[in-house]
Amino acid sequence: MEWFLYDLPVRVAEFFPSAVAELLHNTALRERGWLLMLNSGTVAVIGVLLLVLHFWSRVTIARLLSWGMACAVLAAWGTRALFGYAYDLPWGGVCLAADLGLLVFLFFKAGDALRPHHGMTERVLLGIAVTIILVVVVTLAYGNALLSAPSKWTHLALVLGGLALGWRNLRTPGKIPGFVEGRRFTFFFVILLILPLAPYAFTPAPPDVDVTSVAEITGYLFQGEWVGHVRSGLLNEWFPVRYPAGISGLTWIIGHALNVRTAEAFLIVWILAWIMLVGVNYALARALQANRVVAILFTLTSTVTGYYGIAGGQIQEMLAYTLGIGMILALLRGSLLTASILLIAAFVTQPIPALPFGLVWSYCWLRSVVRRQWSPALLVGAALLLVCGFYLYRLGFDPAATPSAPNRLLHVLTFVKFWKNLWFWLKSDSHGGFPLFLGIAWAWWRRRRQHSAHDFFSVIAVWFIGANAINGLFGNAAGFATFQAGFSIIALLGLGAALVAAELKIVLSARFRPIVLPAMALVWAVCFFPGFPLVPGAVFTTHADIRMGRFIQEQLPRQALVANIIPYEPKWGSRRLNYSFARGNCLRATVFARIADHQTGSGTTVSRGRLYAAYENKNLPLLLTELQRMGCTHLWLLACSGSAATAKELPLPLIKHIGDSYLFGF
Repeated sequence: MEWFLYDLPVRVAEFFPSAVAELLHNTALRERGWLLMLNSGTVAVIGVLLLVLHFWSRVTIARLLSWGMACAVLAAWGTRALFGYAYDLPWGGVCLAADLGLLVFLFFKAGDALRPHHGMTERVLLGIAVTIILVVVVTLAYGNALLSAPSKWTHLALVLGGLALGWRNLRTPGKIPGFVEGRRFTFFFVILLILPLAPYAFTPAPPDVDVTSVAEITGYLFQGEWVGHVRSGLLNEWFPVRYPAGISGLTWIIGHALNVRTAEAFLIVWILAWIMLVGVNYALARALQANRVVAILFTLTSTVTGYYGIAGGQIQEMLAYTLGIGMILALLRGSLLTASILLIAAFVTQPIPALPFGLVWSYCWLRSVVRRQWSPALLVGAALLLVCGFYLYRLGFDPAATPSAPNRLLHVLTFVKFWKNLWFWLKSDSHGGFPLFLGIAWAWWRRRRQHSAHDFFSVIAVWFIGANAINGLFGNAAGFATFQAGFSIIALLGLGAALVAAELKIVLSARFRPIVLPAMALVWAVCFFPGFPLVPGAVFTTHADIRMGRFIQEQLPRQALVANIIPYEPKWGSRRLNYSFARGNCLRATVFARIADHQTGSGTTVSRGRLYAAYENKNLPLLLTELQRMGCTHLWLLACSGSAATAKELPLPLIKHIGDSYLFGF
């Protein structure tokens, strides 16, 4: 298998022109290309089955899909129990779909137990939110110390529990609830889910913006470290981290549930965040009797699919934003307690994108107090959010040697910078679609006599104000990190277009109504087309590295200190030393971490200046000497184009070689 996946493509590349050969030597692209070919038969069979099932009765579809998913989750467990890793095998796509389906089903069951009368998307989101909150409490209470590395037995327990919960559906399957109804399911699934993610087919990890920092924290959790005070593995080096524990805790529990490591867990959450973003926008449009297809189309813009969205791996921001939109939906349904749970989960996932939704929740809470609409949900929600606010304040604004990035931005903020940032991102987020915002106002004006239409207008207005406020506060247009992830008002843009389409169908005569949807689709294609990347972006973990991580976890002692490096590339410089999922995949202490100074509180750190200088100057002997001086016991040369050549230059004993990934001992 290793020869077929890694060595054979290199041999083939030698017979191609230099440009093609260079492309085929790209480790990540080569892995994904060959895995796509290996999975093509499975994908073709599934595609044919979906087309056939499209014309069958819903009961037959439900029965086949239910039993098919049951077999798939058992196959995924057996694959990991036998081979350790599943996503680089010919049926890896099936295993990924089974893992994702099992999680969605369990999240749905958790949300269904709390709010059985809500829609499926809302129940799945509620299950995710409750899981995030519980995991944050567990990790802050140091409960992760009770569980060691993920195992096949925790995975088997989850599989059996899921099958037990779904036994009734297996025996007497009915209509399977979904994000959409009727025959439009195929359209939404293929166009809105597969197409944006197609460039990353069978990748073992999402691309990176800041996700590797959180992956590092997940690795600490797998090692039994306390999430608020971690040790790097070097002598006396420790520091408290500023990231909230939401996303790292979620991937930690998914790792134990599915017997996967950090890169695999983040891939699952990455796809799940996208599915839920599509689903919650669809549900919001449906609740407001707007055009659901248009709502999704105008949500699918280059801001969401680009560098600050799925193409950049903004998992925390996308998930927090999706939970926030779910909170809006809960408020419109009058469920303040559900809204509070969703908002808390959004805050502990990524606080900045959640701020506008916190403003909306505060507005609705104050409005209920003024109207004397007292309920236990008012007090419980406020108490929970106060605790959450105190936790986040201590993370971002506690005294430290290096201020946090939001703290630094607020200290240099001026009135001029605020308005400059606001205007820049208002144009970018809306893609110049200001007429659509006028359309929203027009639609609201026409619906002003409907029940609670005024309340809906006020909620959306506060949401719009909050979304633009964080653009001004944290959207530094000069190149600093944009914590709001650049899509603050995209959901409002899609909602506005959906309302305009719905109102046009009311206003226009029966002769012109059929052209509304094609006309809106044409506007989307010309002005807002998302521009899906044809070439996959950078991925910071390969299948070879994940397999090497499993070997390190099983063969090296826990006190081992592994240095993970990538062959020197001048266009990246020494920063490439820091970009890695190594700790989370091998579950061992590593020298290099993605966590930067502004992401940590006060603590003791070990200087890496001489190490970086040796790397930048390509001084390999000095680099090895510095690593030994820091206490490293092993050197892990991560899979990359050029790893094989670098491995030949290292005067160290080779312990293990998997594809382009090499492990040496000092």
